[in-house]
Amino acid sequence: MVSESDNIQACVNGENREMSKGLSVSQFLESLDLNPLLVVVELNEVILSRERFSEIEICPGDKVELVHFVGGG
Repeated sequence: MVSESDNIQACVNGENREMSKGLSVSQFLESLDLNPLLVVVELNEVILSRERFSEIEICPGDKVELVHFVGGG
């Protein structure tokens, strides 16, 4: 059972969102079914390199902005 202490609050694209404590950026993208190769992630106003997605943990109060690319013609 997940208790409140196992979750954190972060702001994702302007909306408060509850997520699991200790979640990496790559795990978060996976939970949203987003391809990390097609997403730009900004964490606290800093654009992250894709190589670091698995190293960086989302912390309480973080501001996350996700921009994903959609192909078309």
